[in-house]
Amino acid sequence: MGLQAAPQPAPWGCRARSMGLGLGGPEGPLSGAEGSVGRPTADPPPPPRPMASLSAWRERVAAELDAAIAFWERHSHDPQHGGFFSCLSRDGSVYDETKYVWLQGRQVWVYSRLYRKVPRFRRPEILEAARAGGEFLLRCARLEPGSPRAAFALSRDGRPARVQRTVFSEVFCALGLDELGRAASEPCYRVSRTPGPPPYLGRGWGCGGRGHPLFWGQIPGRSASPGPAAPRWGAPAVPDARVLAVAGCRTPGPPPRQAAAREWMAAVARWAREAPQELGRPQLAGAPPHEALAVPMMVLGLAEQLRDGDGGDDDEGLDELAAWGAQRLLAHLQRGDSVVLENVSPDGKELPGSMGRLMNPGHAIEAGWFLLRFAQRRGDEALAARAIAAFIEGPLRRGWDPQHGGLFAFLDADGHCPTQLEWSMKLWWPHAEAMVALLAAYAHDRRPERLEAFQRVADYTFSKFRDPEHGEWFGYLSREGNVALTIKGGPFKGCFHVARALHMCEEMLEELLREG
Repeated sequence: MGLQAAPQPAPWGCRARSMGLGLGGPEGPLSGAEGSVGRPTADPPPPPRPMASLSAWRERVAAELDAAIAFWERHSHDPQHGGFFSCLSRDGSVYDETKYVWLQGRQVWVYSRLYRKVPRFRRPEILEAARAGGEFLLRCARLEPGSPRAAFALSRDGRPARVQRTVFSEVFCALGLDELGRAASEPCYRVSRTPGPPPYLGRGWGCGGRGHPLFWGQIPGRSASPGPAAPRWGAPAVPDARVLAVAGCRTPGPPPRQAAAREWMAAVARWAREAPQELGRPQLAGAPPHEALAVPMMVLGLAEQLRDGDGGDDDEGLDELAAWGAQRLLAHLQRGDSVVLENVSPDGKELPGSMGRLMNPGHAIEAGWFLLRFAQRRGDEALAARAIAAFIEGPLRRGWDPQHGGLFAFLDADGHCPTQLEWSMKLWWPHAEAMVALLAAYAHDRRPERLEAFQRVADYTFSKFRDPEHGEWFGYLSREGNVALTIKGGPFKGCFHVARALHMCEEMLEELLREG
């Protein structure tokens, strides 16, 4: 699938002020002929890279990553049933035992990636914690045997408690299991050993109409009795006979085929591209069909993860899926590339009303570094420039609070007050993603203003979100930058954005220092 070239956009409406981030005003780096994005005027040769600053940030980021992982290691593991607690108070005490499937998959990914990539985390207990989390997903995540649909929330012992009509749970099950398979060198977590397509992809599971249980948000039946006992923490993860029987297996072997990462990925791709109705969400006559930015972003990220370094026979299919995700992300660029809208129509048009004007600066910036890495792998410099200018710099400039600093959670493209009650709050994850995106942009083209912006965002983030007493970051600040919620985790915050961002920043900083 070919990606469209960048259009000739209208001038940015927000160039008149830089909001103190060094991202340009009328003469800044986004200015060019006719105000076009990604066509900067000629610049003088960049000055030598500030090696002392890069080295200082590497040490600071590495220390913060160590503190964050230590927090989750101390407080989140469940040695009785497996999996992880995410509802943690400031000091790490558990205030709710509900386990959220997407956060389980995310923590499996973080532990597995750090074990595989960072020598100081190559400890047996890290891998065994990831394995215990992966096995918990294999035992408990599915709503019913043989189905690709996963619960959103589980009881402590793994019984379904809540379902969402989205793909978040399945995406992060696939991501976590794929990375676990790489870290443990056990392909059974990643690809089923049973040949042939997954059995569920050819049938319309979840679209049974008004009488279907998912229509009413009910949970397909599982016994109220606890599921099979979890392996003790650190023990070899081997499915017992009861698990295998539920999965239709009678002898020990690989995890159930329908739970392997590739099969979950295939289901996500089908729901995103062809059959969203199979998620059980009804299309009401008065509601315009729409596509949320998160869906193609997750598809792109999942396809890139599953093809990473494989060189396998199915890389062509994963490349095509990644290109679909990238193309759909570009459809969210509207008004001459001057805004990234959170929701667009299926054919890539702006929607009416508040939903159509909604902007989420954090999502746009996160999508920006996804697109940048995709463009770099393909050698597409035009797409890389567009990703930086339109998805990273533009949303950062629009989203930065000129009065108190930090990124707003939501904005309205026409300047109206957003309807989201938390619109003016400062959330942890957009700032973590902005650190990654700005450092990735700097590593790509070495423009010094990108490093300056990274330092300003990182200074704000480290000064406002981190908790030097207990470790890990606070997640929710008021507009003024004061801690609004003292919890360290909950239904939407777990061991992911902070750890991933710090790991990626450390990795990029080390590469920049090696290059001198």
